[in-house]
Amino acid sequence: MTHHVKIAPIHYEEIASGRKNFEIRFNDRNYKVGDIVALEEYLGQRISPTCPDRYCCDGLKYDERQGDYNPCPLGRQSCFEYTKDIYSGKSIYVKITDIFDISDVMTNYVAFTFKIINIKERK
Repeated sequence: MTHHVKIAPIHYEEIASGRKNFEIRFNDRNYKVGDIVALEEYLGQRISPTCPDRYCCDGLKYDERQGDYNPCPLGRQSCFEYTKDIYSGKSIYVKITDIFDISDVMTNYVAFTFKIINIKERK
């Protein structure tokens, strides 16, 4: 099984350099020894405008005749902005070599060690 997960740039660099060979993760994916984990460098989120109609605001359009707000003519819930996840394009593929249940310290978390299989950097 291959799991694709986000990883912060600082942790990505530590793993890529060989200084870090473990991860602590919420175990919502039922990690197992032998699983492949694709650690994808995550840069955060960007908020961008979506609506071509500059009079729209927050999914509503002002109707001067009624002096009230009407639903967005494009049917959008929010015409003002949307959030987009930003990735660097860099990924490290690792294979879990050992796994430790640490639920007694952090409920539903595991720690696992791994071996790097591949490092991919998008150019």
